[in-house]
Amino acid sequence: MAVLGQGTAQGACTLLHALGAGYGSSIGLDISTRVRLRDDEPNNVADDPSNLLEHTVSVWEDAGLSRPARYLFWQVRSDIPIGVGLKSSAALSVAAIKALIQATEVELEDADIVDLASRAQLAAGVSFTGSVDDSWAALTPGWKVVDPNLPAAQGILLEGEFPVPDDWTVIIALRGERELLPVPERFAMGTEQFQAAVNAVEQGDLLLALTLNGRAVATALADGPGRRLANDMMVWGGRAAGISGSGPAIICFVHGDLRGEHFRHNKGVPYEGSCRVPFVVYYPGKVKPGTRIDQALGSVDFLPTMMSMMGVATVGTEEGRDASRLFTGAAADDWQDITFLRGTGGVQGWLMAVTDRYKFVLSPNDPPWLFDLTRDPDEITNFFEHSGYREIVQQLAKQLHAYGTKHHDPFINVARIKADLEWSIRGTGPYVGKPSKPAGPARKRKNTAKKKSK
Repeated sequence: MAVLGQGTAQGACTLLHALGAGYGSSIGLDISTRVRLRDDEPNNVADDPSNLLEHTVSVWEDAGLSRPARYLFWQVRSDIPIGVGLKSSAALSVAAIKALIQATEVELEDADIVDLASRAQLAAGVSFTGSVDDSWAALTPGWKVVDPNLPAAQGILLEGEFPVPDDWTVIIALRGERELLPVPERFAMGTEQFQAAVNAVEQGDLLLALTLNGRAVATALADGPGRRLANDMMVWGGRAAGISGSGPAIICFVHGDLRGEHFRHNKGVPYEGSCRVPFVVYYPGKVKPGTRIDQALGSVDFLPTMMSMMGVATVGTEEGRDASRLFTGAAADDWQDITFLRGTGGVQGWLMAVTDRYKFVLSPNDPPWLFDLTRDPDEITNFFEHSGYREIVQQLAKQLHAYGTKHHDPFINVARIKADLEWSIRGTGPYVGKPSKPAGPARKRKNTAKKKSK
């Protein structure tokens, strides 16, 4: 009695919907499905409402490949929501085939795995086209434009890598279960939009393709709310947004580059264009439409907040705060409008205390900064030494010190940050900053002036 094989595959989002565009294209996301193939029955039954795993084994045997044991059982762990357009079926079938490969010690090409996964999805009735592009995205990095009518090895028309994937954040808006089922004939209504998406892929503009394809799918499904939400996400800072697959999930790509603001072309800095990100919650019955949260929240707050809204207990050791009452309208009189951010990528990064209005930044390379986003939304002026802000500086400094002490943040003990923090809490009179590096000996300049000719 043992585990016979294991397999992992990733979820994905749609660049081109094969029903409308005639060609399919998807790109993998950092969400995954992991399966174990066993010869004994596990305690937990795999969540497989379409019997896709059973069809995968049947397709495997129909291809003349050996069954690893008489009785086969599956364990599945997945963070890919089922039936919302994030390619959960492609990921499950690909992961299962990889487990069968490990169990039988056979060697298959990637294209063979994709063909088997496509047949399994057709047999299970979870795909109209076989989802060849989805299976490629579940199995391999990058993106491919495929002809779904050809075998996987012959059907790749274009392929490439997504530019610098680590620089992007993907927001997934889950809008409940699928209510609008795809009707193939309706996809002809968006022919021009789908063709525009194909043209965008051919020109290498994947983000435009995702957006145009999403709008075409919204037309085919008559999903007006989905289109409006995708448009709103673009207005709120997304670089691309659209319905994935046949919905209802909406994908939004967000980038933190400053694009020349403050003479910067990167992210990872305390400016709004880098550190503020859009966050959208759709939860009918829990969150009233049009709710706007102006209090400062950090990414560590999202886990306890979302778990609380779903009524799921956490282990209680997470750093973040449960902000669910801000979303649900419950009393929140004692809520502290502050969060804390820190730089990454070094042992001497910056620290910042943030409220809805103020940002107090300490760095080993600069004097302290205080931004007032109400008076100076473009973050041009440093209000740290302005006399009217002394109380604000002191308050934020105390809270930043408490954060660093509680969570043992090493940046709090960086010499200059420590000195500036102490002065901000207790100091009086004009601020005298300390240099981040010892000053070297002064150098004598050579007299290079030329004598005037007489």
